[in-house]
Amino acid sequence: MKKHSYLAQPSTTFQAKKNDQINHAKSGAGQTYIEVIVATGLLSMALLAIVGLATAQLKLGGQSAKKLIAYNLASEGVEVCEAIRMDQWLDPDSSWPYGLADGNWVLDYSSTSTTAADNADLSLCNNCSLCQQADDSFKICSDSNSIFKRMVTISTVSAYEKKIISEVRYLENTWKSIKMEKNLTDWK
Repeated sequence: MKKHSYLAQPSTTFQAKKNDQINHAKSGAGQTYIEVIVATGLLSMALLAIVGLATAQLKLGGQSAKKLIAYNLASEGVEVCEAIRMDQWLDPDSSWPYGLADGNWVLDYSSTSTTAADNADLSLCNNCSLCQQADDSFKICSDSNSIFKRMVTISTVSAYEKKIISEVRYLENTWKSIKMEKNLTDWK
């Protein structure tokens, strides 16, 4: 009886494929380590970028908070002038400019009285400092280390118009300034 050669011996093609798989597995071991190292490096760089962005966001968030407070304080300076005008306007014995005398003023939201600034330059003004109170409001104070200063400048535009400029300086690494301007008229 004759044996069939294809049953007794494995084919050379099958044997060659098996040898290629074994050799490929042996040679691929180093490649796997390189892939792990590269993946770890990429992951580390991504995490470092995320931490950097988070740090920058926190820093900018703090700066934005001071700028927002300064903007609100400048707006409040204009509103105090409007309140002074309205308070005097309702008084029948009062006439234009309703308590809005020209000059540089230190104003407090809790009062309709005015105090003259001791210097026309806000950076040199000693009585223009604002300090945060326990209720988060800001009031005039004598603290030279205050990070907020406000001065309101009132000037005459015409016989029936006053220009109000509310300037706030605030410390954010360096001193920065915000100005708000509004014209008030005698519109009785």
